[in-house]
Amino acid sequence: CIFVFNSVAPFYFIGVRHLTPQQFSFAYAIVTIGYGSSSYVAAKVTPRLGIDRTILMGICISLAGALALCAAVASGFDGIAGICGTLVLVGLGAGFIFPNAQAGAIAPFPEKAGAASALIGFMQMASASAAGVIAIRAYDGTANTLAVAVLLLNLALLASHLALVRRRRAAPVKTP
Repeated sequence: CIFVFNSVAPFYFIGVRHLTPQQFSFAYAIVTIGYGSSSYVAAKVTPRLGIDRTILMGICISLAGALALCAAVASGFDGIAGICGTLVLVGLGAGFIFPNAQAGAIAPFPEKAGAASALIGFMQMASASAAGVIAIRAYDGTANTLAVAVLLLNLALLASHLALVRRRRAAPVKTP
């Protein structure tokens, strides 16, 4: 979602809404505040809820932001307040998701933590880049592309999280 925003938002806000680059940088800063603040909170919440539940909480927050973004765009509330305000929720959710997803991906492979970390970082950047390229190719001069892409990515995230948690819980426990 962040790469989609990075790809589409400058064209929309600067090209369509006629923000100056400086004004756009303030709008961008608003969106990133959500991520930064929730990463701090996630560090406090995760020990109590566990990684899976904290990630699910982040997905729910992010999905709520995606739905609010779609509603804002559909109702014509597609200026800075409508888009950036809803994307703050997406960023809040991401702050719960990213650090815990990284920890969860590395935890099963403590002897290969560096390789596991590199692989998940590569996968995150590759998929984010692909999402950004697809979104900018689909960009139609409106905020619709951003809203639909953010919603679809959040739905895919929810589906993959539920499938992975279900799969892991169904896996037999290995005893030494």
